[in-house]
Amino acid sequence: MDNLLTVKEYDRIYKSSRVNGNDKPNLDDSYFQEMESFLKDCEPDDSDFYEENENDSIRDFFILHNDYIQVKNYVGIIQLGSGYQIEILPKIDFSDDKSNTKEVFLNMLECLDDYQKVFCASNLDIEDMSIFEIFIKLFIEEVKNLVKQGLKSSYITKEDNIKFFKGKFLINEQIKYNLCHKERFYMSFDEFDLNRPENKLIKATLEKLRRLTTNWDNSKEIKLLLNDFETIEASQNYKKDLAKVIIDRNSIVYEKIMQWVQVFLFNKTFTSFHGENNSRALLFNMNKLFEDYVAYHIRNIANDWNVSTQGEDGKTMYIFEQPQKFLIKPDIFLRKKDNEDEVVILDTKWKRLDKKKDNYGISRDDMYQMYAYSKKYNASNVWLLYPLNTDLNLKDLNRPEIKNEKDINFIEYKEFKNINEEGKINTTIRAFFVDLANIGKSLGKLLDYLKTL
Repeated sequence: MDNLLTVKEYDRIYKSSRVNGNDKPNLDDSYFQEMESFLKDCEPDDSDFYEENENDSIRDFFILHNDYIQVKNYVGIIQLGSGYQIEILPKIDFSDDKSNTKEVFLNMLECLDDYQKVFCASNLDIEDMSIFEIFIKLFIEEVKNLVKQGLKSSYITKEDNIKFFKGKFLINEQIKYNLCHKERFYMSFDEFDLNRPENKLIKATLEKLRRLTTNWDNSKEIKLLLNDFETIEASQNYKKDLAKVIIDRNSIVYEKIMQWVQVFLFNKTFTSFHGENNSRALLFNMNKLFEDYVAYHIRNIANDWNVSTQGEDGKTMYIFEQPQKFLIKPDIFLRKKDNEDEVVILDTKWKRLDKKKDNYGISRDDMYQMYAYSKKYNASNVWLLYPLNTDLNLKDLNRPEIKNEKDINFIEYKEFKNINEEGKINTTIRAFFVDLANIGKSLGKLLDYLKTL
């Protein structure tokens, strides 16, 4: 696509005039300046559904340099006012060479709470579509299915100056408008109409996406759908109309679409920014996305464990009790169903480790954090979960005491309570590497190993 640049986390985007050849991601100088201006001047979108990172500045997600802009750990799409798009994908390595970064990223999004009911990209041809255009396409498919089933009507209260009695007679309005028109009656009445709040919100969303899409197929599909909504008024007050939406057995066909409406009209679950000239960005925090992706799969396969995520276990822990300072909340907390005293803590870290670095690049702060978890939660087994990458030689990581070395990979750190007391182990912290392309199988091996401890 001529109007799309695809990069990955931590890539540097250079000015075209500053690089020789096309071996590095680069933008024409005009697009580079447009992106630079947007990053300097944009601000968060205002929305009641703005859930996380409300006070973030988009400048925190990028490093601005005279010759390049470097992406940090946010992924998604930036659409410049000129229509040019910069798509940012996760920096993911796969054990399976056939795996597609974009497909795995969409699988990760599908596991988010707000997307589980609305996301199903398996039948879409996403090869040449940006992330944002894929989202638009998914919404279009939902609306097309609704139109095939038939748009729902409902009784809408209207007020009008008509020539016959119908409904409730409005005396004050009659005096105001019809003092000289005795042949008319100002009435309030209910009418079976397609202008129900759900349909009005859908039309408003279609009109917004018609302005934003740069994909020809999406644009064509939206225009065709707007013909089906020709007699429907577009919502002018999104919050008011959304408050009127009630999903029950009569309106269940609108459930998925209303969730997409909240994504596009209210920027729900996105970290969303806008700038001048209609530039905008929709970005995801990869730290949070990785945590949710792992937690989703752990819940599905950890049959022997009660699984809770941050704060769900009902306990609030502080490093210091007097005063209560420095709150600590593990990402994922496992408690054995048949033995509640057996606790395992999993904490996800979206970091790229490297066997050439000291301690593989595991930070001292991360290890201190895990050690605090082990003490405050009385957990002898604490795991750091990192994404698998090609800079790690798994054969070097396997523990010699494991019989099936190829089945699990981790780095192990042990604290001995008293080396003179039979070498009793007090705390063990392990760093495990999650294969994102085969995440169910990868985490399954981890849970199988827990049974041996």
